[in-house]
Amino acid sequence: CWNIRQLKRDLVAGPLPNREFIRYLFWLTFVTLLGIEGVPLLPPEGPVTGLDVITALLSIFFGMLGLIWAYRANGGDNGREFAARYFPICWVIAFRFVVFSVPLIIGIVVLPPTSEWIYVTILQLWIIAMYWRIAVHIGDIAREGAE
Repeated sequence: CWNIRQLKRDLVAGPLPNREFIRYLFWLTFVTLLGIEGVPLLPPEGPVTGLDVITALLSIFFGMLGLIWAYRANGGDNGREFAARYFPICWVIAFRFVVFSVPLIIGIVVLPPTSEWIYVTILQLWIIAMYWRIAVHIGDIAREGAE
């Protein structure tokens, strides 16, 4: 985690095995999500509600769970080329989800929900659905590549 010299030696020798790569990606994803979700909870952004904390924790949890889900769909430690599959699939799925979310966002603006919990639920369902689709596509590739 800390020894950059050893990491560089390992990378010069060749790509990291999936089981090593996922450790780096797991912690990078965790720190990134923690920053994205946690920084707005710090002052001087304003008062933090319990709902803000719950939303942040759920987003981090489902993001990390989604990464593990995709890794396992690729075959876990025995899978092949996880990074080469994960990043392009994530990009296409995320882009599609953003495009397909426009009508939902317009609907929320035009007819705002009566409860903040509805926003939280929609966000978490969006995250779950996105990672579900990522895992499905990575699983398809892993199965086709194994044949």
